[in-house]
Amino acid sequence: MKRLNKVTRTGPAAIKKTGRTIANQLRTGARHLFLLSPPLSGSTAITQLIETSPNVSVFPGKGEGQHLREARNILFGDERWNPDLPIDWVKVRNIFFQYWSPFKSIRFEKSPPNIVRAIELERVFRNSLFLVTLRNPYAQIEGLLRRQWQFNKYGPQSSPLFPVTPKVAAEFWIKTAKFQMYNLEHLGNTCFFSYEELAEKSDDTIRRITNFLPELGELNIESEFTAHNITGKPISGFKNLNQQKIQNLTEQQLEEINLVLGRHEDLLANFHYQLIEY
Repeated sequence: MKRLNKVTRTGPAAIKKTGRTIANQLRTGARHLFLLSPPLSGSTAITQLIETSPNVSVFPGKGEGQHLREARNILFGDERWNPDLPIDWVKVRNIFFQYWSPFKSIRFEKSPPNIVRAIELERVFRNSLFLVTLRNPYAQIEGLLRRQWQFNKYGPQSSPLFPVTPKVAAEFWIKTAKFQMYNLEHLGNTCFFSYEELAEKSDDTIRRITNFLPELGELNIESEFTAHNITGKPISGFKNLNQQKIQNLTEQQLEEINLVLGRHEDLLANFHYQLIEY
């Protein structure tokens, strides 16, 4: 009897997922909108902004497919930042189809490691579009240091290996910036904006986003964004918190960061960033 009860409880959920998969496979005209954003660069707030459109289907939780129960072993392993990691994309696509609503015209996804495999996403998902973004390197690096993220040779990872250092964090920013350059040059449909542009020129940036994908309709920048931030509180509207973060960096940390960033000033300049002197 206990086994029967278990089947009865789980059966409807499985049937619902199967139905969604079939419906999403049949709806070939839907748009697949991927946010390519490094971690700690405003991606959660951007997701909450995109969610203000009634036409968008977003995964539960943080909107990241890598955290879906069926996908974690595929997409959230310790080599998730390895661009050469082989991935069963047919299986991943079917998992995503279990969660996206077939009644929405836009299917959204924002897992940060997508940065290193965006070309594969474009190949696997029809009608793919990409929002590409970066944040001031010092602000992102401060977040990595303050949270003491664990790293391996590819990037952030789950199993303890070695704690992040200013050098490692700066090298990671360079890695993601290089991949964003590559993505902008090789993907078919992209819209680039920086964290700073969205915070300081919100109306113009949102207009660029909605012109890029008109099906989004209006986006409400005045929503309350609950993404974790340095203030520890929800924020109404999209605010630039960079200065509060950068002032936390010590002189020694800035020196170590600049030893890395200083070798890539052309890359920084391409995205309108520059070294901060200490």
